[in-house]
Amino acid sequence: MSRQLLGTARNPAVQALLVLAIPLALGLVVGPYWVSELTLVGMYTLVVIGLNLFMGYAGQVSLGQAGFFGIGAYAVGIASTHFGLAPWIGLVLGMVLAAAAAWLLGVLALHLMQHYLALATLAFGIIADVAFQQLPLTGGNSGLYGIPAFTLNAIGFLALTWGAVALGSWFTNRLVRSGTGSLLEAVRSSEVATALMGADPATVKRQAFIVSAVLAAAAGGIYASWEGYIDPTVFTFALSINLVLMAVVGGLRSVVGAVLGAAGVEAINQILKFAGASLAPATSGALQLTIYGLALVVIMIYWPEGLVTGLGARSRARRTAGPQLPLQSVDGHERDGGQVVDGAQRS
Repeated sequence: MSRQLLGTARNPAVQALLVLAIPLALGLVVGPYWVSELTLVGMYTLVVIGLNLFMGYAGQVSLGQAGFFGIGAYAVGIASTHFGLAPWIGLVLGMVLAAAAAWLLGVLALHLMQHYLALATLAFGIIADVAFQQLPLTGGNSGLYGIPAFTLNAIGFLALTWGAVALGSWFTNRLVRSGTGSLLEAVRSSEVATALMGADPATVKRQAFIVSAVLAAAAGGIYASWEGYIDPTVFTFALSINLVLMAVVGGLRSVVGAVLGAAGVEAINQILKFAGASLAPATSGALQLTIYGLALVVIMIYWPEGLVTGLGARSRARRTAGPQLPLQSVDGHERDGGQVVDGAQRS
């Protein structure tokens, strides 16, 4: 029975429904502050799901997701404040623009390997950040005010956000179970072997990169309409690093890991922010970064593959481990699994 329930929970459609239903149920019983936090965590989760696809399955690293998040946000902001278009149109435009930017960056950089690719995505994030500060349409450092909402209340935004997360999780789960998922696994194992199989590794990586960019832009568009105001200080390199940490801490290759990673890192941020402001207001920022860094180091030492993935792997290892052979007495000595042991029983 437990195996049947576990198999059902792993079904992409069931996972998507749970991802939508649980936050909505929580949102109906908690106060406005926690509804807001759940909505923000949902936006981060949507970005992390895309990162999981690119990092966990394709084995690549992107340090520029804040750029795609910003493209989605500014597309909604510019379309609505400068051209009077509905936020929904800006949301779609942002996703299209992010896909185009990811395709172009993929053509230029995705033939690179590992660290060089990470540096290329980092450069993209920096270029996007500078563009957000300098372009007249973005409002420069002053940002954009008065971005209209999707005519939704707080629970409506919560439902919209986690509905997008559910759709994103269903799509990526189906994708990794298809032939494309097999190619992503092949690229992750060996790009040379993938090329020998007749597939172009750069094309495979580009497809995953585009999906991750579109999901990040969708989250950014929702964020802009939800917040009503955006400026370049949101879409910095620090956000890209935070998103990567959410993906790694929660556990790559896992929708549950994406949710827990986003919620866990955001919870640590909020706890340290309040604790630092109460205990040492003058140095709260430095204290927050120090404790946050130490907590992440501990997690990465003991669960380098992420909390969900790491705990799941250890649980499977315990279940599949065979029983130890009993000790037998042979000529006054003890034998452990076929090895003679002098003296006390080997633990």
